[in-house]
Amino acid sequence: MDSTHLVLALAMASVAAAWAAAAPAAVLKADFARDPARAGWAGGAPPTQRFDGEWAGTDEAGGRYLLVRRGYWQSPAISVTPFEYYRLRFRAKAKTDGYWVAVFFDAEGAESAADCYDSLPGSSDWRRHERCFRANAGSVTARLRFVARRSPVAVDNVRVERIGRAAAAKWADKLRDSLPPVDYRPPAERWKLLPKSIGRLREGKTLRVVLLGDSIANDTSHSAFDVLLERAYPGSRVEVVNSVRGGTGCGYYKGAGRIRQYVLSYRPDLLIIAGISNGYDAEPIRSVIRQVRAESGCEIMLLTGAVCPRQRCEASFAEHGGLPVDEACRIIEAYAGRLAAMAAEEKVELLDMRTAWDDYVLASPRPQMWFMRDEVHANVRGKCVLGRILLRYFQPRKEAAR
Repeated sequence: MDSTHLVLALAMASVAAAWAAAAPAAVLKADFARDPARAGWAGGAPPTQRFDGEWAGTDEAGGRYLLVRRGYWQSPAISVTPFEYYRLRFRAKAKTDGYWVAVFFDAEGAESAADCYDSLPGSSDWRRHERCFRANAGSVTARLRFVARRSPVAVDNVRVERIGRAAAAKWADKLRDSLPPVDYRPPAERWKLLPKSIGRLREGKTLRVVLLGDSIANDTSHSAFDVLLERAYPGSRVEVVNSVRGGTGCGYYKGAGRIRQYVLSYRPDLLIIAGISNGYDAEPIRSVIRQVRAESGCEIMLLTGAVCPRQRCEASFAEHGGLPVDEACRIIEAYAGRLAAMAAEEKVELLDMRTAWDDYVLASPRPQMWFMRDEVHANVRGKCVLGRILLRYFQPRKEAAR
């Protein structure tokens, strides 16, 4: 090898080494060329189902993958750090659609009610996917699940890396660029009831946010608004605790001892009460607000329930409440005014997320289900929209005006 080629080879080796050093190390990597059971992958299913899946494909290089027809394939445990972000990359195909889920566990191995759930778009060909998720407060491990829904799901080349918060914000920007623009204009008089929270952001301090509610609140917490706010307020850190239970609202949280468990134990600077499971009754929310204020100086904010189509909410409320649909609709229509009046009386911030979401969907050239993973919940696109609405509400006024 002459000197020119030697110098070139050394330079290329140096670049490769630098790239390898800069690239995040994988905390999980699986190409399924070898028996996945030996690496800790296992089949599972909800109590009412049975698992049906296999290690499929041929023995040719790159030809093997996981296939699930019913239930899910679950990964081995991944060590995670609360509030930090992880990038998930994988290939998948399914005739209709499926789900992927990040499930979190505490030091005792108990599974958290707060997971990160998203859909896999249907495709007859292999497609590459890239997603980011944040580890929950109190979690020490996580497991991935790839779930069959209406057709079998095939998965291959799974890789998970811990990434920095700036990288998570860039991923969120890339996702935003694939959507119709979010043109939400926040009210000029916002923040009057959040002086300490806005002050902490402006001063570059940590803002601990507890987001209390149901699965809709959980989806909102996984919208990456924390890292977007940190970028808008340089030096700040936003820690989001998604304190949630599916189908649960303030009618449950107001019960004896639950405020301490679900809110006070996390020492919030800001409590955000969200979701659609409050029974269209403002009084349980008032009870939660007063109980929190009796023991904490945190600021409080309410979000009206978004994402779930109004017709679906009306039908569900009528069915579960044993009400005629017309009466259920009247209660729901009156709720917005009652909630706003209660928020004013209790002096808590109110963001009408429902109207912001509906306005966005109405103006979008895409149908609402393009933003949904099922009839009730947002997919990664819908979560991105929720995150951008929150960002516009909280970001510095000059930026929000643009």
